[in-house]
Amino acid sequence: AMTLHDEGFRVALVDVSSIGSQESAETWYRDVLLQVATQLKTGIDFHEWWREHSHHSLPQRMTRFFLDVVLADDHSPVVVFIDEIDSTLKLQYTDDFFTTLRSMYNQRTIEPAFERLAFCLVGVATPNELIKDRRTTSYNIGQCIELRDFDRSRDDLSALVRLLARSTSDGERCLNDIFSWTDGHPYLTLMLCSHVLHAQQENAEID
Repeated sequence: AMTLHDEGFRVALVDVSSIGSQESAETWYRDVLLQVATQLKTGIDFHEWWREHSHHSLPQRMTRFFLDVVLADDHSPVVVFIDEIDSTLKLQYTDDFFTTLRSMYNQRTIEPAFERLAFCLVGVATPNELIKDRRTTSYNIGQCIELRDFDRSRDDLSALVRLLARSTSDGERCLNDIFSWTDGHPYLTLMLCSHVLHAQQENAEID
């Protein structure tokens, strides 16, 4: 997200698991869009805007929000990360949410503003699991990125080696020790590398 900020993107990160599963569909949609409005600093009174558009359906309100509020004045590209999407699998009303994302993508040909809007869905779920109604076309837009475990024989981990030590041999030994704990799990591996780097920086300051 910080890299995108540095490149001129406006970025919002929505954790849908924080909203809860007992909320009504309207409350769930409202809370998702409220997080986006707050993080993107849209400058509107979101609750007033939400009430003024209560005559629209929830998918219509969502589309109008992104088109009329998020993309209206600031012409910077926008990326919205939606984290923990697997928490939506147990909800019965989120099919419309994902089909609305697809609809905004499809409308790029007639509404150029949507070309500046991208969504990144993060979680333990495949695209075809997101829409539960089998009568609805599966979620077939975008690109699915599967995060695999690191494999020393397949993946180029030289960047981590250089990060961990000045000499390649020391970096390799350090990474081997980390792999003995994490077995290549991406999050755990990067977390331990970060801890090692932080400890090295603290020791350097003491020296």
